[in-house]
Amino acid sequence: MNMYRVIEMYGDFEPWWFLEGWEEDIVASRKFDQYYDALKYYKTCWFRLEQESPLYKSRSDLMTIFWDPEDQRWCDE
Repeated sequence: MNMYRVIEMYGDFEPWWFLEGWEEDIVASRKFDQYYDALKYYKTCWFRLEQESPLYKSRSDLMTIFWDPEDQRWCDE
């Protein structure tokens, strides 16, 4: 049934905005039937990403953005 989903995105904005086309920024996705299985996986990912990019901002609704100031994306205009 897969009621829960943990997604990892790579993008230019905070993920809680869900701007048009946000699905295109998904780099990993995993579905779960049980909430606590999804939560356990989310926490595993959270600790891995915290080791890779110690700068982060979290929200109480289980959304976190991690960033590295050295990682910059530029758009051509």
